[in-house]
Amino acid sequence: GTLPCACFGAGGQGLALRGCTQESADRYTIALGQVTMDKDLSWELSVENTCPHPTDYTVMVIRNSAWDWIRLSRSQGTLPEQHQSHPLRLKFSTDQIGVHSTFLLVQSLTHPGDVKSVRVTLEVVARVSETTARSYFSLTVDYPATASGRAGGLSPLPSEALPPTLGLIPAEGGKVAGDCKSLGCG
Repeated sequence: GTLPCACFGAGGQGLALRGCTQESADRYTIALGQVTMDKDLSWELSVENTCPHPTDYTVMVIRNSAWDWIRLSRSQGTLPEQHQSHPLRLKFSTDQIGVHSTFLLVQSLTHPGDVKSVRVTLEVVARVSETTARSYFSLTVDYPATASGRAGGLSPLPSEALPPTLGLIPAEGGKVAGDCKSLGCG
């Protein structure tokens, strides 16, 4: 019979992953953060053989929804030599708004107990048009009646009424008048 390989177990590894954050010996994370809807997105990590002999492996995605938002460039491979690695490209679909999370499992077929889990998270957000974005920075002021008898109420504050040290960007034009010193920012 064949003796089990001594390179895995007792603190040794069979496979190593690069291009993701290692949380523990067998747990990794890829946190992609916030991405705009319909933006092309991919990530590359690598699977490395740390054993002195050929190692076969497989990669699986744990599906938690019917929506297929992650695709792999490969689902298996053989690493014939120690320290040889294969690139593994992940491509993400960003056509559905929301927070998406799944796990990848990378398992050595040579050492079946060597299983790495990679938690992958992604938040897809809507695109914000320039017009919509500009409206987030408008300012409306409730002012009292004036001495000339004009009624008070809600009105957009005219930019000439603001002291230049506020450094506000006008709703139209998108440029601040003056330099940083005149605006009181430096």
